Amino acid sequence: MSNRLRNLALKLRFRPARIKVTLTYLCDRADEKGVCWPRQRTIAADTGFSLPSVRRSLVELEKAGYISRKKRRRSSHFTIGTTYRINLAKLANEAAEREVESADQDDDVDDLGDQSNDSPRPKSSVTVSPDNHQESSTSAGWLGDDVFHEPEKPGKPFFLREGSAAKQAWDDHRLKREGRRYPPTNLNVGGLCARGWWFPRIDPPTA
Repeated sequence: MSNRLRNLALKLRFRPARIKVTLTYLCDRADEKGVCWPRQRTIAADTGFSLPSVRRSLVELEKAGYISRKKRRRSSHFTIGTTYRINLAKLANEAAEREVESADQDDDVDDLGDQSNDSPRPKSSVTVSPDNHQESSTSAGWLGDDVFHEPEKPGKPFFLREGSAAKQAWDDHRLKREGRRYPPTNLNVGGLCARGWWFPRIDPPTA
């Protein structure tokens, strides 16, 4: 596990967000030379994205030069997986560029400090609770502080943050039904890393 590479990846920006999540996952699994070999199904299970989405992300990362891939062979006729090598120079250079951009933006915000203090802060439009329903939303992004909505994610478009009332309700539902809870995973969006899990809706079924 390389926290150094993971922290560099978190500074980058990608659209859609699944590309950044996939790169961050590879960095988290890589050694200090940037090499790892997780199975694609493992990446999908750990990130919460579908297998086709992970495969698209890997292709896009390879085309952009962030990673290279090489088949791992047991013999000339059998492959046993894929080795991923992260482009360390590209990762470090782009992370440094993002740091410079962020510093410039912070300077601009400081220059406008008096004006921003006079402007009212927008209130969160969503208060998450077990009785809250937001399935009608069609836009991607955070619904309040505890729910991220990704309408293009098939089957489970809602990411509920660990510790939220909604996530606890789903844990209680699964504990009652199956005797176990939902293990948390990571969601990385815009440099923010949140712990939680993906669900088909905010509230668990009542039955």
